[in-house]
Amino acid sequence: MNRHVFIKETLVSLFFNATRKSTRQQYTELEDTFIHLLKYIRGLILEGADDFDDPEYGFYLHTICRLILYTRTVKGERDVSYCMLYILYLVYPEKALELLGQFVEQSDSWIDMKRMAEYVFSVQGQDPTHPLIRRCIELLHTQLAIDHTSSVPKSSVALWIPRENSANAWLFHELAYDWATRHTPYYFTSAKTDEQRQRAVTKSRTEYRILVSRLSKKCVQKRKERSLSGFVREAIRLLVSPNIQDTNHTSDKTTLEIIELNEEWDAMIRTYTDMDIGKVLPVLDISLSMTENGESALCKAIGVACFLLEKTTLEKRIMTIDQTPSWIVMDHPLPFVSMVEMIREVVSRHGRTTKQLFRSIDVLSQSFASVQGDNHNVSLVILSDMRFDDMKPYDTIPPDFPVDESIRSCFGMKQIQYVNRCIPHITYWNVGETYVGLPCDYDRLGATVISGSSPNCARCILPDWHYDFLHHPCEMLANTPFDAMCSVLSSCSRSISV
Repeated sequence: MNRHVFIKETLVSLFFNATRKSTRQQYTELEDTFIHLLKYIRGLILEGADDFDDPEYGFYLHTICRLILYTRTVKGERDVSYCMLYILYLVYPEKALELLGQFVEQSDSWIDMKRMAEYVFSVQGQDPTHPLIRRCIELLHTQLAIDHTSSVPKSSVALWIPRENSANAWLFHELAYDWATRHTPYYFTSAKTDEQRQRAVTKSRTEYRILVSRLSKKCVQKRKERSLSGFVREAIRLLVSPNIQDTNHTSDKTTLEIIELNEEWDAMIRTYTDMDIGKVLPVLDISLSMTENGESALCKAIGVACFLLEKTTLEKRIMTIDQTPSWIVMDHPLPFVSMVEMIREVVSRHGRTTKQLFRSIDVLSQSFASVQGDNHNVSLVILSDMRFDDMKPYDTIPPDFPVDESIRSCFGMKQIQYVNRCIPHITYWNVGETYVGLPCDYDRLGATVISGSSPNCARCILPDWHYDFLHHPCEMLANTPFDAMCSVLSSCSRSISV
């Protein structure tokens, strides 16, 4: 395989699989793939590969750094981004230390410094002198010093410094010692005996605890934003409440909670008024594998589907993926909880069976063929855990045929079949936890891959991507998963030195 093909394909695969994991085993393949890519790039540089010049090396390394930042600041996936940053350190330590500072600059979340230090401490042998931990302490104290000298704290850093008696007391002790050596070094330089040194330690910790407590009381803590899956889980909780049979018959308390949740959802939607995703049709996987691990993937998929329905310019409807595909049609605007209720009713009746993606696509292709004039610029967004390996063969589609090729064969793959209809743009949105293969090639025209469950991820869906071979044969040239990934990542960070 060509070197550049391998690197680009691996980058897209990492972009597609950088999702929240629930077990250590699920991280293993992501870690192995990432460290292999980094060592491969470094090896090419060290051996002086003829076709691998400096500008290309810089571009790939920039893309990797931006991918890590995107995973944290756009997707909001903390643990995955910490894992990737730590692996980057193993191969490019200077770059990882530089990138760590941008975590705070771009997300304004000081909890990252605390949790990154905890992560490194847990995976590398509980060594508090690790450079990544020392870098976290440095960044925390640089900001804490600014807040200490201000009448009102400029940040919320004090809120995220662990307390002395917490599970992370080791980090508090390291922070207290570092602060004392910066601001009252004579506590330790003047100590001559073990008893004096212990007193210096005790005094430094006491003063640091008082300082952090004082600043914490002045901090204004931001309200934690609810995730899309969090919205869905809360809606389900209200819908299955013993005080409710349906949204028209509830107790006063449950009714108030439903109203408040709908209002919170509407407020969240208003923060994305600038987002234009065009004509999007969600294709929602409700099969059995989506219900594993407490329905984690299903809740994420439902949340994303509801968000897309709020933003699409098409009529509000969803196609489901299961043993028997079905349409979920919302004839008029519904409040959020009612949308979830309608989707859950379909899941209860038809869901949790075999994943039959191609039956759903077949229904969609027939629908597209029968509707005239509204098929241009349509993007199908397939919301799934992407575990298509165990699907049974369908009609004339060979069992080992690639997923993307199979989908396009349902719409008609040969150019002569495009005369009366357009092939929709296909977006594969991975909401699962398992590391999966790409459903399409990294350079596949007319396709995009996305992962995660943040509304910001929907910005990868560009509203004007389509292809119509009859009238616009060249419009799909820049429309590939790799191009889309690079376009999204390019706006994610400032320049990063190589």
